[in-house]
Amino acid sequence: MEQQVLADLAPEQFPVMEQCLARNRADRSAGRDAAILRRRPAPVAAISITAFQAAIAGLRIEAPLLLTQNGGTLRNADWAARYPVLDAASAPTASSMRGAAALSGLTDAMVIDIGGTTSDVGALTHGFPREASVAVDVGGVRTNFRMPDVYSFGLGGGSLVAAAVDDRKASASG
Repeated sequence: MEQQVLADLAPEQFPVMEQCLARNRADRSAGRDAAILRRRPAPVAAISITAFQAAIAGLRIEAPLLLTQNGGTLRNADWAARYPVLDAASAPTASSMRGAAALSGLTDAMVIDIGGTTSDVGALTHGFPREASVAVDVGGVRTNFRMPDVYSFGLGGGSLVAAAVDDRKASASG
């Protein structure tokens, strides 16, 4: 009740304040953490997006800047600047998983993205990355943001792999 009263008063008193209403006591800390994660990276995101837009304009490209969200869908630059955490896990979904769906024509498949130092494995379901069914930690903070169900491990194109036949073990570094 008190939260709703404050939420109704807040926009006129504090126009730049981020609101996050909790439905119950258990939601309060998660809601606070989510509000911080939603807004804290916004200034850096705005600077980056402005730089991309300036580069596009400098090249005389007449097209909107669209960014990939965690779920593999697109959104406009203004929305991305306001809620940058919704792009936090977009690299494996954008470049690999959605790209694999587009290039292969497959809508249901397992995709592995082997980068320079790590590999990301995820599932395509109906052409989109499968969403994680549990809360995902972002920087050690438990969130309920839509995130892809991706397993990352430290083995990539720049890794050195050594195998010991007699010990039946392999190790990777790099």
